[in-house]
Amino acid sequence: MADPIIDRRKTHRYSVSEGSLFVCSHGSENLLAVKNVSADGLQFVYFPNTCETPECRQIDIMKHSDVYFCVAGVCCRIVYDIPSLSEDLTFSGIRTRVAGVKFTELTKEQQKKLSSLIDVL
Repeated sequence: MADPIIDRRKTHRYSVSEGSLFVCSHGSENLLAVKNVSADGLQFVYFPNTCETPECRQIDIMKHSDVYFCVAGVCCRIVYDIPSLSEDLTFSGIRTRVAGVKFTELTKEQQKKLSSLIDVL
């Protein structure tokens, strides 16, 4: 019998509705769709055929809404970068990848903005 999967997350992960939250790695022009977010990190999707593998050392987190919302200059590191499941093929058949980042050094202002973002999810 296989061992049960152990969830080692320290904070709750909140799902993000499609197209409402994006991340942009500094030095890149590609907006990447966020799948979920927590106080410690987030997960995003990208298409390796159309953009380079994101090198996340510092990111901006932006919410698509009537009011501009941005948490700028968030220091982070990629903790995983994996192919998504085959059922996650896009309509055009392009394979996607899923990456997770862990926030490393949040300022008080960034923590406050992330908390307010999570409160509305």
